Amino acid sequence: MAKIYLLRHGQTAWNKNRIFRGRHDIPLDDHGLAQADCAGRVWEGIQLAQIHSSPLSRAMQTAEAVANKQAIQINKTPELIDIDYGQWTGKSQDEIEKDCPELNRQWLECPEKVRFPQGENLAAVRDRAFPKLVEIAGAVDGKSILIVSHRVVLKVLICAALDVPLSRFWQIQVDTASLSTLSFKQGGFTIQKLNDTCHLRSLGSPREAVDF
Repeated sequence: MAKIYLLRHGQTAWNKNRIFRGRHDIPLDDHGLAQADCAGRVWEGIQLAQIHSSPLSRAMQTAEAVANKQAIQINKTPELIDIDYGQWTGKSQDEIEKDCPELNRQWLECPEKVRFPQGENLAAVRDRAFPKLVEIAGAVDGKSILIVSHRVVLKVLICAALDVPLSRFWQIQVDTASLSTLSFKQGGFTIQKLNDTCHLRSLGSPREAVDF
C-alpha cells in the first residue's frame, strides 16, 4: 500500500489579497515561507520515497522545505501545475465580482460547468493530473510520496480519488500549506486525512479565507 501526502503550497501575496494566481509564477511571501518551514518538519523521522511538485515557484519553494530535510531531489511534474485561469489571472475576487458577475456566480454555484476565458476548466485539470497521480502511486507500493501543488489541483485530485463529481469541488477545503493524506491499494484510493493544518499552530491563528 502506498501512502500519498498532498501538500498545498504556502501563502503568497496574491493568496492574501484574494487575487487569482493560475500560471502566474508568484513566490511565497514571508508567511508562506514560514508555513513551508513548518510543513518541512512534518516528515522528520519519516522517509519519503519521492517528492513531486508543480514547477511553479510557490510550489517548488514549499517542496524544497521538505526536500532539504529529506536529502532527496524534487521531481518537477508539469501535470501538477495550477489551473489556467486565462483572463482571470491577476485579477482580484472583487474585480471578478464586478466585471464578470454571471461567470463568477456560475463558478461558485456550478464550478464543473465553467471554462475560464482563454483558460482551462476543472475537467482539463482532472484529465492531466489524476492519471499522473495514479501512475506515481502505482509505482511506489509500500512507500510514501509527497505531492506539492495548488488549491484547484488538489481539490480536483481529491474528488477524482474519491470518485465524486467535480460539482462537489467547493465541498472540499484545502488551505494554504495544508496537508491531506491518501492511501493507494489495488488501484483504489482511501482518504485518511483532509486539510490538516496542525503543523502550522506555531504561526498563530489563521487569517480569514485561507482557502483562496
